[in-house]
Amino acid sequence: ASPQLLLALLAGEGETDAAFRAESGGLLVPRLRPAPAMPLARAGDEALDQVPDGYFLITGGTGGLGLLAALSLVARGAKGILLVSRRGAIDPQEAGLFDRLSGALQGQGGELHRLKADAADYESVSAMVRELPRLGLTTDQRAEEGGSSPGLVGIVHAAQAPLGYLDLAQQSQSQFMA
Repeated sequence: ASPQLLLALLAGEGETDAAFRAESGGLLVPRLRPAPAMPLARAGDEALDQVPDGYFLITGGTGGLGLLAALSLVARGAKGILLVSRRGAIDPQEAGLFDRLSGALQGQGGELHRLKADAADYESVSAMVRELPRLGLTTDQRAEEGGSSPGLVGIVHAAQAPLGYLDLAQQSQSQFMA
Protein backbone atom coordinates (compact mmCIF):
# COMPACT_ATOMS: atom_id res chain seq x y z
CA ALA A 1 0.00 0.00 0.00
CA SER A 2 1.13 3.51 -0.66
CA PRO A 3 2.14 5.76 2.26
CA GLN A 4 -0.54 8.28 1.19
CA LEU A 5 -3.24 5.62 1.40
CA LEU A 6 -2.09 4.48 4.83
CA LEU A 7 -2.10 8.07 6.08
CA ALA A 8 -5.60 8.62 4.68
CA LEU A 9 -6.89 5.54 6.52
CA LEU A 10 -5.21 6.46 9.80
CA ALA A 11 -6.22 10.13 9.67
CA GLY A 12 -9.86 9.18 9.26
CA GLU A 13 -10.74 12.59 7.86
CA GLY A 14 -14.31 12.12 9.04
CA GLU A 15 -15.00 9.04 6.90
CA THR A 16 -17.05 6.46 8.76
CA ASP A 17 -17.36 3.93 5.96
CA ALA A 18 -14.24 3.17 3.91
CA ALA A 19 -12.55 0.11 2.45
CA PHE A 20 -9.06 -0.58 1.18
CA ARG A 21 -8.82 -2.81 -1.88
CA ALA A 22 -5.30 -4.15 -2.42
CA GLU A 23 -6.05 -5.35 -5.95
CA SER A 24 -7.01 -1.86 -7.09
CA GLY A 25 -4.54 -0.14 -4.79
CA GLY A 26 -7.03 2.35 -3.52
CA LEU A 27 -9.23 3.56 -0.76
CA LEU A 28 -12.90 3.21 -1.57
CA VAL A 29 -15.45 5.51 0.04
CA PRO A 30 -19.13 5.33 -0.91
CA ARG A 31 -20.56 8.51 -2.40
CA LEU A 32 -24.10 9.38 -3.38
CA ARG A 33 -24.56 10.98 -6.78
CA PRO A 34 -27.71 12.43 -8.25
CA ALA A 35 -29.39 10.04 -10.66
CA PRO A 36 -30.77 11.29 -13.95
CA ALA A 37 -34.47 12.05 -13.85
CA MET A 38 -36.68 9.31 -15.23
CA PRO A 39 -39.96 10.04 -16.98
CA LEU A 40 -43.05 9.10 -15.01
CA ALA A 41 -45.48 6.60 -16.49
CA ARG A 42 -48.89 8.06 -17.15
CA ALA A 43 -52.31 6.50 -17.58
CA GLY A 44 -52.65 5.39 -21.18
CA ASP A 45 -48.93 4.61 -21.57
CA GLU A 46 -48.50 1.32 -23.39
CA ALA A 47 -46.14 0.04 -20.67
CA LEU A 48 -48.93 0.37 -18.10
CA ASP A 49 -51.55 -1.24 -20.31
CA GLN A 50 -49.84 -4.63 -20.71
CA VAL A 51 -48.50 -7.10 -18.20
CA PRO A 52 -46.00 -9.93 -18.77
CA ASP A 53 -47.09 -13.55 -19.03
CA GLY A 54 -46.92 -15.39 -15.74
CA TYR A 55 -48.32 -15.14 -12.24
CA PHE A 56 -48.72 -12.18 -9.91
CA LEU A 57 -48.54 -12.86 -6.17
CA ILE A 58 -50.56 -10.43 -4.05
CA THR A 59 -50.03 -10.33 -0.28
CA GLY A 60 -53.16 -9.18 1.50
CA GLY A 61 -54.83 -10.58 -1.58
CA THR A 62 -58.17 -11.48 0.00
CA GLY A 63 -58.80 -7.98 1.35
CA GLY A 64 -60.24 -5.05 -0.57
CA LEU A 65 -56.93 -3.47 -1.61
CA GLY A 66 -55.46 -6.79 -2.77
CA LEU A 67 -58.57 -7.70 -4.75
CA LEU A 68 -58.63 -4.28 -6.42
CA ALA A 69 -54.95 -4.72 -7.38
CA ALA A 70 -55.77 -8.15 -8.83
CA LEU A 71 -58.71 -6.75 -10.83
CA SER A 72 -56.45 -4.03 -12.22
CA LEU A 73 -53.86 -6.59 -13.31
CA VAL A 74 -56.50 -8.81 -14.91
CA ALA A 75 -57.91 -5.80 -16.78
CA ARG A 76 -54.41 -5.39 -18.27
CA GLY A 77 -54.24 -9.02 -19.37
CA ALA A 78 -52.86 -10.91 -16.35
CA LYS A 79 -53.91 -14.55 -16.53
CA GLY A 80 -52.44 -15.87 -13.27
CA ILE A 81 -53.21 -14.47 -9.81
CA LEU A 82 -52.07 -15.83 -6.44
CA LEU A 83 -53.99 -14.29 -3.54
CA VAL A 84 -52.00 -14.66 -0.31
CA SER A 85 -53.43 -13.89 3.13
CA ARG A 86 -53.00 -14.94 6.75
CA ARG A 87 -56.33 -16.80 6.82
CA GLY A 88 -56.51 -17.77 3.16
CA ALA A 89 -60.22 -17.00 3.22
CA ILE A 90 -62.05 -14.19 1.45
CA ASP A 91 -63.21 -11.39 3.75
CA PRO A 92 -67.04 -11.64 3.75
CA GLN A 93 -67.46 -7.94 2.93
CA GLU A 94 -65.21 -8.43 -0.14
CA ALA A 95 -67.14 -11.40 -1.62
CA GLY A 96 -68.50 -9.25 -4.46
CA LEU A 97 -64.99 -8.13 -5.50
CA PHE A 98 -63.76 -11.71 -5.34
CA ASP A 99 -66.65 -12.87 -7.56
CA ARG A 100 -65.83 -10.12 -10.11
CA LEU A 101 -62.17 -11.18 -10.10
CA SER A 102 -62.98 -14.86 -10.45
CA GLY A 103 -65.40 -14.20 -13.31
CA ALA A 104 -62.96 -11.92 -15.15
CA LEU A 105 -60.17 -14.50 -14.92
CA GLN A 106 -62.44 -17.34 -16.06
CA GLY A 107 -63.57 -15.20 -18.98
CA GLN A 108 -60.02 -14.92 -20.29
CA GLY A 109 -58.90 -18.44 -19.45
CA GLY A 110 -56.85 -17.45 -16.41
CA GLU A 111 -56.14 -19.13 -13.10
CA LEU A 112 -56.74 -17.97 -9.54
CA HIS A 113 -55.21 -19.53 -6.43
CA ARG A 114 -55.65 -18.64 -2.76
CA LEU A 115 -52.70 -19.34 -0.51
CA LYS A 116 -52.35 -19.08 3.25
CA ALA A 117 -49.27 -17.26 4.57
CA ASP A 118 -48.52 -14.42 6.96
CA ALA A 119 -46.49 -11.83 5.01
CA ALA A 120 -45.02 -10.61 8.32
CA ASP A 121 -43.57 -14.03 9.21
CA TYR A 122 -40.44 -15.28 7.40
CA GLU A 123 -41.10 -18.98 8.05
CA SER A 124 -44.70 -18.70 6.87
CA VAL A 125 -43.66 -16.96 3.64
CA SER A 126 -40.84 -19.49 3.07
CA ALA A 127 -43.27 -22.39 3.46
CA MET A 128 -45.68 -20.77 0.99
CA VAL A 129 -42.89 -20.24 -1.58
CA ARG A 130 -41.89 -23.91 -1.23
CA GLU A 131 -45.49 -24.84 -2.13
CA LEU A 132 -45.48 -22.94 -5.45
CA PRO A 133 -43.96 -25.84 -7.47
CA ARG A 134 -46.85 -28.03 -6.28
CA LEU A 135 -49.10 -25.61 -8.19
CA GLY A 136 -46.86 -25.97 -11.24
CA LEU A 137 -45.23 -22.58 -10.68
CA THR A 138 -41.64 -21.47 -10.44
CA THR A 139 -40.07 -18.41 -8.83
CA ASP A 140 -37.07 -18.50 -11.19
CA GLN A 141 -38.03 -17.07 -14.58
CA ARG A 142 -34.58 -17.92 -16.02
CA ALA A 143 -35.15 -21.63 -15.40
CA GLU A 144 -38.32 -21.47 -17.44
CA GLU A 145 -37.00 -19.91 -20.64
CA GLY A 146 -38.30 -22.21 -23.31
CA GLY A 147 -40.23 -24.23 -20.73
CA SER A 148 -43.96 -24.56 -20.28
CA SER A 149 -44.30 -23.87 -16.55
CA PRO A 150 -45.44 -20.33 -15.75
CA GLY A 151 -43.23 -18.19 -13.61
CA LEU A 152 -43.82 -15.62 -10.93
CA VAL A 153 -43.48 -12.27 -12.71
CA GLY A 154 -44.69 -9.79 -10.13
CA ILE A 155 -45.47 -9.20 -6.47
CA VAL A 156 -47.93 -6.68 -5.07
CA HIS A 157 -47.64 -6.08 -1.32
CA ALA A 158 -51.13 -5.06 -0.23
CA ALA A 159 -51.06 -6.64 3.24
CA GLN A 160 -51.72 -4.28 6.10
CA ALA A 161 -49.19 -4.45 8.92
CA PRO A 162 -50.53 -4.67 12.48
CA LEU A 163 -49.57 -1.58 14.49
CA GLY A 164 -46.94 -3.51 16.49
CA TYR A 165 -44.92 -4.06 13.33
CA LEU A 166 -44.29 -0.35 12.88
CA ASP A 167 -41.70 -0.31 15.70
CA LEU A 168 -38.59 -2.04 14.30
CA ALA A 169 -37.03 -2.34 17.76
CA GLN A 170 -39.95 -4.52 18.89
CA GLN A 171 -39.86 -6.96 15.96
CA SER A 172 -38.66 -10.53 16.24
CA GLN A 173 -36.01 -11.75 13.79
CA SER A 174 -38.67 -13.65 11.83
CA GLN A 175 -40.86 -10.53 11.56
CA PHE A 176 -37.91 -8.43 10.41
CA MET A 177 -36.78 -11.03 7.82
CA ALA A 178 -40.29 -11.26 6.34
